[in-house]
Formats: sequence, structure tokens, C-alpha cells
Amino acid sequence: YDYSNVLIADTSLKVRLSVITSDSILGDSIKKEMKITLKVENVMMTDLHQSKEIPYIHLDILVPLFNSVNKKRVAVGVAILRIDPAKVLFPLIQSWPTQSKSSETLLLRKEGDSILYLNELRHLKNTALNLKLPVSEDSLLASKAVKGNEGIVEGVDYRNVPVVGYAAGIPGLPWFMVAKVDKEEILSPLKRYVFLIIIVIVLLILINASIFGFWIWTQQINLYRKQVANDVKLFQADNDLRKSEELFRELFENMLNGFAYCKMLYEEGLPPDFLYVNVNDAFESLTGLKDVKGKKVSEVIPGIQEADPELLERYSRVALTGKPEVFETYVDSLKMWFAISVYSPQKEYFVAVFDVITERKLAEEALRSSEERYRNVFNSLIEGFCIIEMVFDTKNRPVDYRFLEVNSSFEKRTGLHNAKGKLMRELAPDHEAYWFEIYGKVALTGESVRFENEAKALNRWFEVRASRVEDQENRKVALYFNDITERKLAETALRDSEERFRSLYENVTIGIYRTT
Repeated sequence: YDYSNVLIADTSLKVRLSVITSDSILGDSIKKEMKITLKVENVMMTDLHQSKEIPYIHLDILVPLFNSVNKKRVAVGVAILRIDPAKVLFPLIQSWPTQSKSSETLLLRKEGDSILYLNELRHLKNTALNLKLPVSEDSLLASKAVKGNEGIVEGVDYRNVPVVGYAAGIPGLPWFMVAKVDKEEILSPLKRYVFLIIIVIVLLILINASIFGFWIWTQQINLYRKQVANDVKLFQADNDLRKSEELFRELFENMLNGFAYCKMLYEEGLPPDFLYVNVNDAFESLTGLKDVKGKKVSEVIPGIQEADPELLERYSRVALTGKPEVFETYVDSLKMWFAISVYSPQKEYFVAVFDVITERKLAEEALRSSEERYRNVFNSLIEGFCIIEMVFDTKNRPVDYRFLEVNSSFEKRTGLHNAKGKLMRELAPDHEAYWFEIYGKVALTGESVRFENEAKALNRWFEVRASRVEDQENRKVALYFNDITERKLAETALRDSEERFRSLYENVTIGIYRTT
């Protein structure tokens, strides 16, 4: 959800868990707000800030955590959802819908007698939470914004350059936003084209005066020509209209989609209803409704006004506004799923073109259920499991692999975090090449292997089963593995102990014997 980090702190404001281990510091600037959050038992959001501990600009959402003991709520900590505005907020603010040399958007807040600029500016660097200007500067566009002026305003910006902008306060936050552009950029096209417009107007007057007399002379001749041409066009139009109506009728009767041309009916105090003006043959075969032409939908499908009011509201909205809509919906009164495209040829009328998608919806639901069952089994495996895609060089030699899928046990077994979609070299640059050779052979030959080996780059021993996942390119391999580091260490310790004992036994200077 675009949070840069999530942390959990206890009631003593000590971090106990951090999703991003490199960012596990609260920062003194929010400890006061955290105490207030625990006291008032409510969610709070801090303002944009930075500190010595956390140098980048951020804001935090503070969520109090409680446990119920003997029916009494006991505060146990605070969840901190950290937001980095440089990811979404600042790029969104800095975007502009058209190409411009001077336009930009400013995010501000008032601090005492000063205006603090919250985001980076286009024409000055390192300004976020650093640049302050006095509120008393009345000509400053930012000053007008924090004083409550909203809408289109004129003034100067932080460069003391004349600008035109739009100012508004942000509801629920102590922030103000100003979108502005240099006045010179707005006026320059107008100045450039005024002279050209004057010349064009003079030329148009001269040309119109010269051709007016000629037009009068040719008008009578053209009148006779047009009369003859209109007679010919009228005959052709009648012929084209007949052909068009025949083509439309053929398409209308033979189209696979259902087609219904309807008129909305409104009676005061009653829910919307509509009349079937015309339907095609596919309408009857898809819906099973017969002889509907000239009937109300409430007569054809009794109870539809109560069972599917949203459908009738959609049809009514399109018939009144003229704005077409495309949607999928379940019609409870027919127990069927439909994909519908509806438009309005004239006010209070609508045309619905539809297809029945019940089988597709049932298949999608079955697929979702199957995927959910697979995902639950996948994440419940005690063994570490992953699917990798081998990377080969131009000579078809395996040089790396990418993680396509990993289960919940993967990170615990390997110590690799956020591995999905990444190359092994990105996660462990010193990873040994012989692992690539083993998995590359499995991908190329299809031969499954089972072995124990040490991943020195990870400082672990693994028991691994590898088999190829069949696809067109034969580059994917499924890996099941267990961390056997402790067992290997125990075996090594036992072997060392036995060697020391044997060395002592064989080199002692006194006689030793064992009896039973």
C-alpha cells in the first residue's frame, strides 16, 4: 500500500519490530504524538517532518494497540505506518498536465509568522522543509493562500516573479496548495499573434470585397445546378436508406448478442419501469423470455423492481443523461450473469446490447477457489520451497537464476528477504557458481536430483530436491529444501571429537585396555 516501512513499538516507545530492518528508528520528533495516541486511544497522523535520526522527509500514521485483560483494555504499543512522500505525493504534486517552462505546484503550511514550503521547488533546490518566507509579504502568492484567499489569484512567487495561480486549503490538514505559472508565459503567445491577426483581418476584408461581386454573378447559375444535383442526391439517398435499413435489419436479426430497444417509464411514487420497444432473436435465446415486445419489464419479469433496483437505476441514468455505460452484473430475478453495454439514442430511451456470462463467472469463481487452495497449501509447507528461472549466457551456460515464487518458509530457511522477482546475485553476490551448474543441468536435462551441499555465501548447509518445471523454454526449476546447518555442525563436532580421542588413544605412553 505504498508505505515505506511499518514498525511496532511498545509502551516505552522502544521499537520491537520493523519490516525494513535498515529503518528501525522512531525519531524523537514523533514520541510526543505517540504518547498522545496511547492516551486518547485514537489513530493520529503526524505532519511532514525529518530529524537527525531519520534525515529524509516523511510522515507517520500512529495506531494504538490494545489487549483485553479481564475485560479491561490495556495499551501494549503503537503501530507506525511510515509514508515517504517522495514516492507518490511529491511526484504527483510536481506533475503538470501540459508542457510549460515555468508552471509548478507548491505545498505550504503556516509556522508562526512564516510560510514553510513543504515540497521541492522547480526553480530552487533543497527547499523542502527549509525555505521560509514571511506571511507579511502581501504580494506573495503563498501569503495570500495561507491568509484564506482561494481561487484564482495574482502576485509574485518565491523568486519575486509576477505569476498567476490557483490557491486552496487542503481539508483536514494544515496545508495549502498553490498551482501557478509565470504571467509572462501566459501573455507571450497573445503578444506574438496580435500583429498577425490584424494583417489577416485586413486581407480578409480585401478578399471578401473582391469576390463578392463574382459571387453575385455565379449565384444564379449555381442555383440551377444545385436544383438538379439535389434531385439526383434525393434519389440516391432514398436508395441508400433502403439498403441501410435492409443491412441493419439483417445484422439486427442475426447478431449473436442480445439487443433490446426500450423506453423508460416513470410513475410518481413507483419504482422505475421500462417498455420493450424492440428486441432481436438472440434476446429470446439468451434470456429465455418470450413475446416481450410491447410489454413492461415488470410484467415480463415479476419482482425485478425489488430484486434488481440497481439495474433499473443504471438504465434510467443512461436514458436521462445520455452517457453510455458498460458493466457486468448479476440479475437476481433471472439468476444469471450479464455483460451489458447500454447507450441512449434519444432522451428517455435506451438500447442494451448484452451477452450471458454465467458460465464464465462460475469458471472464474472456481479458478479463484482453486488458486486460493493452492496458495494456502503452498504457504503451509514446512519445507522451504521456491520456483526459479535459470539465466544462461550466449553459450548456454548457467550464470544466475531469478526467484519466481517463494513460500512463507523460504525466508526463514535462507535468511533472504524480499527475494521474489530478484536474481540470486542481487541477494548474495558471492553465491557459488556450482549451485548454478547443478540447477542449470536440471533445467536442461529434466533430470531430478537430491543432494546436500554448503552455501558458503549464506553460511548454511541445505538438503535440496530439484526438479524441472515443464514449460516451452525449459528454464524453470522447483526446489524443496531444508536447513541442515545444525546437523552438519553437530556431525563436524562429533567427527573432531572422535579424531581427538583416537589420537590420544593411539599416542598415550601407558598401556590401555578395555574389559567387560
